[in-house]
Amino acid sequence: MSTSPYGVLALLAFLPLAVPAFAQTEVREHVSGFAPSYFAGSDPSSALEMVNLLPGFTLVEADTSVRGYSGAQGNVLIDGRPPASKQDKLSDTLKRIPVGSIERIELMRPGTAGIDMQGYPLLANVVRKISTAPRIRTEVEAVTMNHGQWYPKLAAEISMGKIYVLDVQASLSRRFYIETFGWGPRNRYKQDFVTPALIADYEHPKYENIWLLQSTYRQPLWGGNARVNGLFREGRTRGRLTEFDFAPAAPTKNGVEREMRFASEFGVQYTHPLWAGGEGEAIAIRRGNGETNNVTNADSGGGTLATKKSQTGETIIRLVERQRGQGWNTEAGIEAALNTLENVVGLAKGGVTVPLPGSNVHLSEQRAEGFVNGTWHVTPDIALEAGVRYEISYFKQRGDSLLTETLGYLKPRAQLTWNVTPHDELRLLVQKDAGQLNFNNFVTSVNVSSNLVTAGNVNLVPYTNLKGEITLEHRFAAGSLVLVARNEQIKDTWDQVPYAAPSGIFDALGNAGGGRRTEFVANLNLPLDWTGVEGFTLQGTATRRWSHVYDPLTHVARRISGDLPYEASATLMEDISSLNVRWGVTFTNQNDRLNTKFSEIQINHSTDQIDAFVEYKPQPEWLVRFFVEDATGRPNTSRTRYIWTGNRLTAPYLYTEYRPSGYGPHLGLNIQRTFGG
Repeated sequence: MSTSPYGVLALLAFLPLAVPAFAQTEVREHVSGFAPSYFAGSDPSSALEMVNLLPGFTLVEADTSVRGYSGAQGNVLIDGRPPASKQDKLSDTLKRIPVGSIERIELMRPGTAGIDMQGYPLLANVVRKISTAPRIRTEVEAVTMNHGQWYPKLAAEISMGKIYVLDVQASLSRRFYIETFGWGPRNRYKQDFVTPALIADYEHPKYENIWLLQSTYRQPLWGGNARVNGLFREGRTRGRLTEFDFAPAAPTKNGVEREMRFASEFGVQYTHPLWAGGEGEAIAIRRGNGETNNVTNADSGGGTLATKKSQTGETIIRLVERQRGQGWNTEAGIEAALNTLENVVGLAKGGVTVPLPGSNVHLSEQRAEGFVNGTWHVTPDIALEAGVRYEISYFKQRGDSLLTETLGYLKPRAQLTWNVTPHDELRLLVQKDAGQLNFNNFVTSVNVSSNLVTAGNVNLVPYTNLKGEITLEHRFAAGSLVLVARNEQIKDTWDQVPYAAPSGIFDALGNAGGGRRTEFVANLNLPLDWTGVEGFTLQGTATRRWSHVYDPLTHVARRISGDLPYEASATLMEDISSLNVRWGVTFTNQNDRLNTKFSEIQINHSTDQIDAFVEYKPQPEWLVRFFVEDATGRPNTSRTRYIWTGNRLTAPYLYTEYRPSGYGPHLGLNIQRTFGG
């Protein structure tokens, strides 16, 4: 089943036209406040659901792959500051904050005093209640799946103090890898797409047991405010690969995956008033990550063994000065970082070692970034935000590949915001940006189940793009419609390219020349009380995307690998206050994701998905939630691989592989209890 996005776009565009508009009240300059009573019609159960109901706002997660502090933050603050750890997902942090502990949610716009907007047009700020009594929250969850798999979760957190505040969270949980994993057939056909080369059933469940401990402490200090945070996370992953071949009949193939990951983080942040309208901020962060994995796959050829051992470190120091004047704000600062990677990868087939490029890498990066940003309110309804960043990095790589390189990029940005009416806002954005090299792109990775090797590419350089964006935000009674048109001109586009090494030609992420991407996005948040049907809320989002780059082999324009032509979702929720019950249904639809490689074209066919939940609050401090994910039981993904023996332009065609896979419906029960505060 595949649904066109155009109907969704039309629905999002025209539904709000009959809804009465309203003007929001600012609690302070450039900041709108939303008390819990504002959300009463939807009866949210956590800060995450409250944030998702804010008019005109769309949650953006922090990009954990970005090194450094700048550009790595999401668009939600907690008590006026970014969440303490980058290792913890923003949505998970917000889920843990119960509605009863929230004083209000603030929506911040450019020019807000003392706030680094991080390039976002809007920031949400979750302001928690100040209480001397300890606040405790406990959570128990259990989820079962179609093939007898299940995953539990136990979590607890405590917050205490009014001036000297300590927050501690701990959890034990299990998560399953969903995309491309699970149960399903794995059939291969010869060049005529009819004659079978292999008919098989394939099982590849994979899960990770995780324990997490994190803590934050904050207090006034020497006329300013200090915050200290720490985190430790350990994950142990196990996967099982089993293939039953029916035609041609062959022995059962078995494989085992074992992985261990750890992450640690320690940070200190201090802010202090400087002079009239001035504030200084200093941040120091140390992060560490490690990974060890071992994958075996037994077959008639003697089996395959892939190993990996990796360790990364990141040390950041950041100094910022902010100045506030009459109708303007400025911010200037510098950030320095030292990043390291040690990575060793091994592959053996039938007991014979396979030489791999980029299999033994020691990489270090010294990076510095200076920035200046300013906001000027030309009139009460027009604001201009402009800034420039300059980033310089010095890379040094040792091991089986040698690299010494210095890269520098100037990244200007300007945004004009015009409040056309009290409920309509127009935003114009122009910016030039540069992608950040991911350390993993320099090292080789091995996928034993797919028999794929992706080489580390020592020649990779960051892409740069020039982006223009127009946003129209319309706010109406407790809801909003946001329309975005965006265009990117890309230089040194990242895509799949052939990488020549002494041991052969491999696929790798590389630079494929100039590219372009155009997007149209619509986001709707629509309470339906105005229709006379109380308690219902409709939320929807739809994106239509076009992109192109020239294929490195054919030199013919095609879609950028990994880009989705469209994606859309719609959620309908109802709050039945008389029964203390809330329910909702979400429908998600996406198009195919294409990856074009040296000897393979891979298409991940995304299937429509339906998720549903029912919540019951017997008392304000209790929450009982039953949920179903992937209710139709359709495969999470259906993958088609067109495979050649070598260069897909000149080598003989090998086979086509179809592999739909999934876990089936997920049935879950979540129970939460809060105490105090």
